[in-house]
Amino acid sequence: MKNRLLKLFIFIFITAFAALSLSATDESAPTDSSNESVTEYPSELIFNELQLSPEGVIAYDTLGNRWRFDFDSGVFVPSRVSDEYTPEITIDPVEVRCTEERRVQDYEKTSVLIGYDEYVDGDIVAYGRVTVKGWVKGNIQSINKRVVVTESGQVDGGIKAPEIIVKEGGIVLGKQIVTTPFDIPTVDSFPYDFLVAVISLTAFFLLFGFLVVQLMPRQLVNFRECMCRHRVKTYLLGFLFVILMPVIVILVVITIVGTVVVILVPILYIIAIALGIISIGQSIGESLSGRIWGSPKSVLFSIILGVFAIMLPWIFTSMLFNSTNEVQFGFGIFFLVISIILSSFPVFSGVGAAILTRVGFRKYVSFADRLAQEPTLAPAPPPIPKEPPIITPPPIKPVKPDTPFPPGKGPLPSDE
Repeated sequence: MKNRLLKLFIFIFITAFAALSLSATDESAPTDSSNESVTEYPSELIFNELQLSPEGVIAYDTLGNRWRFDFDSGVFVPSRVSDEYTPEITIDPVEVRCTEERRVQDYEKTSVLIGYDEYVDGDIVAYGRVTVKGWVKGNIQSINKRVVVTESGQVDGGIKAPEIIVKEGGIVLGKQIVTTPFDIPTVDSFPYDFLVAVISLTAFFLLFGFLVVQLMPRQLVNFRECMCRHRVKTYLLGFLFVILMPVIVILVVITIVGTVVVILVPILYIIAIALGIISIGQSIGESLSGRIWGSPKSVLFSIILGVFAIMLPWIFTSMLFNSTNEVQFGFGIFFLVISIILSSFPVFSGVGAAILTRVGFRKYVSFADRLAQEPTLAPAPPPIPKEPPIITPPPIKPVKPDTPFPPGKGPLPSDE
């Protein structure tokens, strides 16, 4: 009874300080006096199972190796199962025992352990070590560490890693490709890369806006006026040309000078999108500055404020993607959709306005505006009626004064 209590106490003590014991040991492991050979401790040795057996304290690491605690030296030493003690181990098929689904985030930075009763319905891509004791229905790729398939593990796909270890009994149905590890920078995962890309894109829009305000102020006015007055037309036209961009590139390539000017096509698209972001940003900035300070600020300040407002959902989305919490990651997906929808208008409208205004070098006037600008002619007067013929009386013959009047006819008496 005392021996069992002593072993139980030692077991609890070793469980709490196993990691400290390993870090305090030398690089080379001591040798067991019976049947263990001298072995170096792996640099990534982690115990995930401890047992109290008739042999003493037995530990199993993540690689499936067996270790025994040597009370004389106070450290774990590699151990094989002795002939006197042979435990009965029965491994059920993965279809029977793997009932718990495990979800692994892409580009996982920490070690990944698929338990004995767990399965992953898909691929695994990680930067760290991957240990499979259960069932992985897809491919596995570790960028910098090893992939270990234990005696109970099964991988339906292939494995790519700098080091691949498949224990006896482990199953790998696909190809095993040993790759070359590479150093991961400080920003070493997709979410951080996403955040850096968003911040870099924001800085590009701000710099481009500064250059446009200083060098092309009139073109910016034409561009913004076209986007604001013809929202539907610019959006639909831009959407059409974005969809047809591969066709446009192919048509340019097959021409005589296509190989020379084909690089200009994506550059023009980028300039059009940047102008669209800047123009909408200026409108948003003027609205915000008017609400906050009571009056709109300068054009450059409005552009800076509006561009930050447009890119803020993307920054917030990238921060949510960086979280390992599934709820926050789900919100990240939601905000990603919202960001795409909100950004579609300046992107598509920018391309449409660039086509209608020749990238701002021509003021766009629609057909309705042209009709409104044409001067209207005055109505013609009614026809003048024909004048009646003029009848001239016959000429009066003058009377000679010395001619005597006939009898009875003389001049009329006067009133005098």
